[in-house]
Amino acid sequence: MNLAGLLPYVMPIGIGLLVVLLLSLVPDPHRRPLNALGIAGAGGVYFSGGGLGGWELPFGALMLYVAYRGLTSWTFIGIGWLLHTAWDVVHHLKGNPILPFAHDSSLGCAICDPVIALWCLHGGPPLRALVTNVVPRTKTKTLQGVLSYAHSCRGCRTSPLYRTWAVRTSCTTRAPCRAAGTG
Repeated sequence: MNLAGLLPYVMPIGIGLLVVLLLSLVPDPHRRPLNALGIAGAGGVYFSGGGLGGWELPFGALMLYVAYRGLTSWTFIGIGWLLHTAWDVVHHLKGNPILPFAHDSSLGCAICDPVIALWCLHGGPPLRALVTNVVPRTKTKTLQGVLSYAHSCRGCRTSPLYRTWAVRTSCTTRAPCRAAGTG
């Protein structure tokens, strides 16, 4: 097995993880708007190549709309990255890469973008929440005091990665909730 042959597929995953790591270091009030700005920019990266002709402009407009909605919603930012993934695949198959000098650059982008999308669809948690979920702790503390362990009550609006950081009273459902001590 030639490990060098896997590099074009493994490297984009590493780049996606690096992007997630760097973006998770951005302070909370600025993290989502910065990501929305990234989606707006991703919508226009193929404009100069024009590989799909007139279809580049409607896609750019769609991405601009998704970015606008992403200013208030992590879900829209994740959807934007997935839309860009699909656009990357189309460009790769058509033979019009994002970087003209790198034939598989669109393929690499199509592999990298879902990594970022998954993080966004989980609410774009900060690095501290990411590390806490990788390395379990017996007790979790924040400024608000005692926090829940990863609870999974129905209807809770916190993302799976954020559940370890959810305040016991943050659940908005009336269903029994392990985190609030009622289930």
